[in-house]
Amino acid sequence: MAKFYCTDCELGKQVPEAFAGRKVRCPGCGKVTVVLPSSSGDTSAPDQDSAVFRCPHCEREQSVPASLVGQRARCPHCGGVGKVFQPKDGLAQPDGVPSMEPWESELADDLAEEFAEAEAEPRDRGVPATPSDLASGGGAGRACREDDIAVPWWRAVKNGIALGVSAVLFALALALAPSWGVARPEWFPLVVTMALVAACAGSLVYGLRSRVACATGGADVAAYAGLFVFAQQLTQYSVETFPGGALPTLAAGIVVTTVLVAVFCFFLSRLRYADWVRFVPFPVMGGALAGCGALLLLSAYHVTFGHPWQWELVADWTQLNVLLGIVPVWGPPLGLGLVLFLVYRRIHSLWWVVFFGAAATVWCLWGTRYAPTSWNAWLCSDPVVGGSNILVLSRTATFWGGVEWPVLADHSGVLLATAFLAAFVASYKLLRLEEHLGRDVGATSELHGLGLANMVSALAMGVPVSLSLGRSLGHLRSGGGGRTAAVVAALVCGAALWQVDALLMHVPRFFCVGVLVFLGGKLLKTWLVDSALEDLQPHEYGSLLLTFLVTVFVGFPQGVVCGALLSLVLGLSRHSASSSIKQVLSGEACRSNVERSPEQDATLRRIGDTILILRLRGYLSGGALSAAMRTLCERMEDPGRTLVRYVVFDFTAIRGIGSGLTRVFSALLRLGQARGMRMVLTNVPFTLEERLEKTGLSDPETQGFQLFRNLDYALEWCEDRLLEEEGRADTDELSLEELLHGVFPDVDALHRLERLLQPREYRSREYVFRQGDAADAMYFVQSGRLTVELESEDGRTLRLRKLGPGTVFGEMGIYTQAPRSASVRSAERAVVYRLSRKRLETLQAKVPELAMVLDRFLVTLLARRVASADMMVRDLMR
Repeated sequence: MAKFYCTDCELGKQVPEAFAGRKVRCPGCGKVTVVLPSSSGDTSAPDQDSAVFRCPHCEREQSVPASLVGQRARCPHCGGVGKVFQPKDGLAQPDGVPSMEPWESELADDLAEEFAEAEAEPRDRGVPATPSDLASGGGAGRACREDDIAVPWWRAVKNGIALGVSAVLFALALALAPSWGVARPEWFPLVVTMALVAACAGSLVYGLRSRVACATGGADVAAYAGLFVFAQQLTQYSVETFPGGALPTLAAGIVVTTVLVAVFCFFLSRLRYADWVRFVPFPVMGGALAGCGALLLLSAYHVTFGHPWQWELVADWTQLNVLLGIVPVWGPPLGLGLVLFLVYRRIHSLWWVVFFGAAATVWCLWGTRYAPTSWNAWLCSDPVVGGSNILVLSRTATFWGGVEWPVLADHSGVLLATAFLAAFVASYKLLRLEEHLGRDVGATSELHGLGLANMVSALAMGVPVSLSLGRSLGHLRSGGGGRTAAVVAALVCGAALWQVDALLMHVPRFFCVGVLVFLGGKLLKTWLVDSALEDLQPHEYGSLLLTFLVTVFVGFPQGVVCGALLSLVLGLSRHSASSSIKQVLSGEACRSNVERSPEQDATLRRIGDTILILRLRGYLSGGALSAAMRTLCERMEDPGRTLVRYVVFDFTAIRGIGSGLTRVFSALLRLGQARGMRMVLTNVPFTLEERLEKTGLSDPETQGFQLFRNLDYALEWCEDRLLEEEGRADTDELSLEELLHGVFPDVDALHRLERLLQPREYRSREYVFRQGDAADAMYFVQSGRLTVELESEDGRTLRLRKLGPGTVFGEMGIYTQAPRSASVRSAERAVVYRLSRKRLETLQAKVPELAMVLDRFLVTLLARRVASADMMVRDLMR
């Protein structure tokens, strides 16, 4: 391997030998440094602590630990599957892998930056740089399964155990809401068994069906809030209404809700609704979710004190004796919920809930034997058992014969609202998962998988299942495990269902209440606090608050309907039927207003297709930005096109911006960094620019978004970078003859013509000629930059073009004898060569063959300009 070392920032690393002798831009400080070849006399053994993953399709390389030698991984750039190998020396290649193509050496700068970013990214997540990180970290790879990436069996089993235990603990906590939360502790065993059945179905069915290796299913918090409301309504009936008890009717309502969630998921999948959700202002529906959080907190209060919340109690809390009596009862679960919330913000792992659950169980076992009775609030006071019996009883015809279907029909509105909200939230979670992974996960297919998991859960008498976003991301950060982890998690949930009586006796209720407080408080903070602090528009936040208030004070189904209607109205008012992408252009046809030398112009025509320009229009929402990201992915996956190096998003035609854009911009930036592309934004609205600065997404030092005031300056920056990478940027030191050598028809004629030109030097901001002057000469630029400006009648100046070394200007006026239509002045110190009309006429009279060569040169330049204009028109008409 060749060696790269920056003397400024002291960054050193190994790069492929093909880069030896090339100038590479340091990914740390930006200094251009020459890559040193490996020493021929170095006979030391190769580094045994590192191996190399190389893709046989796109030939990209990535350094990984040597412990992964022989394992297969999916390339994050092209999706091809390759193997990790241990090189014997700097030039060793695995069997069957071709050597590096010449075009790849031209991308030395980009590849060096990609190597640095790909190695740094897993360390930022706290995960070793394994092949699984290549496919799931950073988000550039396609959706992959365990079949594509080899994960050590012990890691898969470990993560599966963590997934299963966390699913069991969340099921126990949420089962309190529709049982103890409505003062019906006898309902708790049934709800727990149904929750564990759903945990098994979500872990096994959805875990095996999903295309995302880290995805897992579990309890849906919003669904339990709706079931809490439904259970409250059942408690309002008299005993005569339920001769056989209300438990069968509660079970029937839960199963009906699960079936409705499955139907909604299948229906939305059929309509490809997951793609539509991108255009819906979902934070408005977040008001209903915040209301769900408040309902869970109310249920936690009811479980702790044994009576529902009343506002009159607030006045009693001002009395010291009442407050001292509340603290020992409410303090343990409330304090645990706060601790869980603080730990969740800092530890992004699966094991934090497992640790607290195990500690609480040990505390319960110790306290049951040795703690005084006054500590009952901290322990499993009044344990309720009978889960095994109810598991069998609920599967009999006698049990289902006690269902009061008329009562169920009277409260069908709550069940419908619960199912709709669960399916809607599942779509939103899938989009959030895409944003975290930075790639398309196939939301339509995932919705179908969730529908299948809910149908299996309903057949087995379980509660609704949804994507568990937090546990899925924790699974990803822990290294993943694919199908093995899904099966292990399902086995853990099945074991908990089998030993449900022991489980109910040894998990302290205060811990479950603390988890309930944590889940409810998290929903409130996410939608009421974080939404206000981030980028939510005032009218959107007002709609969110209205939905929240309706959900809490009017009713749960009314709040869901209110949120859905407001989201629909806002979405329709923003978006028209037209596409959010106005034009898709290429840097080959759409060029900046910089006139460059013929050699530079030829280079940009050759590699200009590596610049992709997306001009957006209308209302900028998460859906519009996601559509642009899909277009970018389609362009990158086109095998007949060159690799994209620069992506320019033009916001000139944007008339408004929505909320929730920061996460989509973050996913877009991660995609660009993983693929070695620089993301450029032009005409960015001030509010959006402010958001990007606050989140650090527009910091050039961290390879963030590059912002420019218009498309012209953005394209000029991209072209300058491309010319630097190609070694064509330094033209100021070249003579005029060297600049025009490759394009002038006759080299000897060029040498003779240069002797007839008059050199002129201009200081910065000095005019060569002004608009309206007589056209008495044409000019050849040897060094420096000049600007062509149009002066309007009101005194404003518009930059038309920028002229660089090797360009010609003023030629039209000298032939047409028309006054100058624009002004030209130097942007910096410039040297130009002047050919006056008088000398041109003398040349035509005395040396007509030289004048003819000059005419051919100018006609060629004009023809190229017309060809470039035609190419741009074709792009605009697509």
